[in-house]
Amino acid sequence: MSIYDASEHFTSLNIDTTIPRCASNSPGTEAENQAVVTGSIGTISTYPVDEPTRTISSHVVASTFPNSAGQEQKRANVTVTEDELIYVNPAPTSQGGAGSTRFVFKRVKQKPTAAWRVIGAGWNNRSRSITR
Repeated sequence: MSIYDASEHFTSLNIDTTIPRCASNSPGTEAENQAVVTGSIGTISTYPVDEPTRTISSHVVASTFPNSAGQEQKRANVTVTEDELIYVNPAPTSQGGAGSTRFVFKRVKQKPTAAWRVIGAGWNNRSRSITR
């Protein structure tokens, strides 16, 4: 889940839903904890938008992967429609900086509401916030 606001801040939490439950409610075993750490990531960032190049240069403020804090992470080929946000991560950490990953985010049709900054043609080349 990612939440983008109109003031160029966002938070993201990604969790692998196939992570098995821990055997007890106390701290997990080393293997259980490793599965949780490798199967989830959360970040708090800003996302300045460069409309002419259709890029977002995310500045990571904090992350569950502490090495990301303070980094600039570029997202390319940004496209926004009324119901989708699409971008490419040209060098994902999960792949050792090789290859690229395409992300497609769908707008939630119910509360909580989301705000996206719109980029590109069809919007008079101006940024606008869309809220529902």
